[in-house]
Amino acid sequence: MRSSLKLLGRSALLVAICVAVGFALLLAAFALPTEPMRENALASQDVFAREGSYPMARTLGVDAKLDNFTDSMMLVQAGYQAPETTLLQRTLNVYRPFPHGNRGAAGVYAESLATPAPAPQSNYGRYWHGYLAVLKPLLSLFTYEQLRVVNAVWVALLGLIVAALMWRRGLRRYILPFVVTVLLFDPVATAMNMFYTQVYAVTMLACIAILSGWNWLRARTGRLLLLFTLMGCLTSYLDLLTCPLVSFGIPCVFCLCLAAPDWKDGLKLVLTALICWGIGYGGMWAGKWVLAALLGGENIGLLGTLRLRSSAAGASNPLGAIAVIVKRLLVHLRVPMLALALLLALVLAILFLRRSPLEKLKSLAWLPWAAVCLLPFVWIAFAQNHSYIHRWFVYRLLAICVFGGLCLLARLTEKRGAAPRVGTGAEMAADGAEQAPRQR
Repeated sequence: MRSSLKLLGRSALLVAICVAVGFALLLAAFALPTEPMRENALASQDVFAREGSYPMARTLGVDAKLDNFTDSMMLVQAGYQAPETTLLQRTLNVYRPFPHGNRGAAGVYAESLATPAPAPQSNYGRYWHGYLAVLKPLLSLFTYEQLRVVNAVWVALLGLIVAALMWRRGLRRYILPFVVTVLLFDPVATAMNMFYTQVYAVTMLACIAILSGWNWLRARTGRLLLLFTLMGCLTSYLDLLTCPLVSFGIPCVFCLCLAAPDWKDGLKLVLTALICWGIGYGGMWAGKWVLAALLGGENIGLLGTLRLRSSAAGASNPLGAIAVIVKRLLVHLRVPMLALALLLALVLAILFLRRSPLEKLKSLAWLPWAAVCLLPFVWIAFAQNHSYIHRWFVYRLLAICVFGGLCLLARLTEKRGAAPRVGTGAEMAADGAEQAPRQR
């Protein structure tokens, strides 16, 4: 009990530090001169005029839907300097020169910067918009087309580093499931849209931290769990509510691969890591609202938004959102990589059936993996309206199921009695954190 309270206190302290550092970074970004950002945003109008708000990118044999609409909005918020407002107000409220809910074309958003210092029409302060801490300096140097190139290099580099670390860690049997999962996540669309990049980047950075620092993370109780708190904070800070749970699910699967726990310790790890991630995600978001209330932020319509997004509005029945997203994933059966995923699952299942399947199932070691794979459906059921309306990017939540399921099958194909490569279930502390065995 005492260790749990201590971990809770450390998590709360970490959230408070992230709130302070995140706000300071945004203050610094909003203090930068916006004229170069505005010019580069205006220079990007041709891209939106040519492609439209929701173009289709031909990727691996199927059309992937881009979201130029949101990217255009991000550019405007980066290059817009609201007149007669203080630095603090601009940072807290994130003003826009068009009314909230305007569903015009993406190019119209960029054109809204053409009028010198237009009066702000709305604010978008319910999110942190932490991506502006990076986008504002970059937009001072690059146009949108150039930013896509930078983003593509970033997306590819993160994935390659994770794969290289998996090879080094001896997790070679899981590399193909990882590659399939990344391709199903659609790296081309992710590279072309900044909106899609945030959760992907946080997820890959978490995986890199786990793979490169696993021994250090499990050397003392709580380090791994605090990493999940940090990942929750970063997701809340950067993301505009796309598929945030991915930043928990895929790193958590890596932890199960490395720790090789029994089912009880595995479930403890999943539960405690999820709680810590939730503390970071929810606490960081609450920190923004507290700052806005204390420092003079404008009304952000928080409660109304929460009620709408968690309702079943737009769905034909309470399970409508889940059914639509599953259907959206099934539509992607035309994607060669999804066909490869199904083929890989079939091969792994056949190998599993040849290697003591009943005894492995009776051991219940698969339960923690199954719990992680079910989490996307819990999220979808909670955020039904959001999941139903934005299914073209929310479907990426199911990448957790793909990666977790394929990794579980890969583990079950191990020969009976094979020793785990790293970690043991006995190394799990009672509060769910890993602790290295003491040696004299």
